[in-house]
Amino acid sequence: MDHVLNSMQPFADVYRCSFLEELQSDKNTKYQDCPSYADAKAINDAMNVLRKHIGVDTNSFKDFITYS
Repeated sequence: MDHVLNSMQPFADVYRCSFLEELQSDKNTKYQDCPSYADAKAINDAMNVLRKHIGVDTNSFKDFITYS
């Protein structure tokens, strides 16, 4: 299953970057105000399901967006 997580990582990076760009704009003050929040959260949640399945620690959404 780790190969699936590795395959999802580039998509997660794109969603994370889009979310962070929207969050840093002055228009959005809360996570939920960002148009890409739902997408970024969904991919993190999906990856967490796989992480649980293979016995790896999961990431909170805050961990997900601060990942570098």
